[in-house]
Amino acid sequence: QFSDHDIDKVLNELKWRHYVVHYTASLAFSQTVNRNIVECGTCDGLTIFFAINKLKKDKSFKAFLYDAWDEMKEEYLTTPREKKNKGNYAYLDIEVTKKNLKNFRDNIIFNQGYIPEIFSKGINPDKICWLHIDLNSSKPTKESLDFFHPLLEIGGVILFDDYSWSGYDDTRK
Repeated sequence: QFSDHDIDKVLNELKWRHYVVHYTASLAFSQTVNRNIVECGTCDGLTIFFAINKLKKDKSFKAFLYDAWDEMKEEYLTTPREKKNKGNYAYLDIEVTKKNLKNFRDNIIFNQGYIPEIFSKGINPDKICWLHIDLNSSKPTKESLDFFHPLLEIGGVILFDDYSWSGYDDTRK
């Protein structure tokens, strides 16, 4: 997915991003009893891999992953900036993500579908200690926050991928 980018720049940016993911998962795990983590917008599994790597020593953890593994639809995009993403991620394939995370398959629950509809159809945790939201769209981001925030254990962490990115003002709000 990075073939049309400066690979050195991308890898350097990912290094920092995945440090933050690993650190926040560590923090959440050290401050909570619950061992359920959630990612909304899993893509190919690269980001959740770094959270799971921190948690894998505790075999009781469960990772609940939510993604359409399909293109972004216009009905979920509300701003002109977001509407430019229509059709993005059509290349995603849940089977590729499962293969990428195969070493943790006993601890992962894959929920395939669009947010928020998948919340009523999927397998959901009753409590969580860590939540990562990376949906590139304000409406599903808010829906995810509304759904999972009440489940967050005291001391847990919510990580917003799009919070400080230029052009994602509605997501930040």
